[in-house]
Amino acid sequence: MQAAPEAAFDLPIRVLVWDDGGQTRVGYLSPEALQERYGISGADEALDAMAKALDTITEKAVQAK
Repeated sequence: MQAAPEAAFDLPIRVLVWDDGGQTRVGYLSPEALQERYGISGADEALDAMAKALDTITEKAVQAK
């Protein structure tokens, strides 16, 4: 949010998990999409950390089904 305060419109990132005919689906706005949407530069390390955390969390959600 320091790099682009207007990104607060999309933060915190929300994750949607739903059942689609017996298959678990997961969706969220990726940090890369946030970077593009708000023209964020100089925050690659933070955005990479966010992406890794989201990948870990969502993979565990799908496996826990």
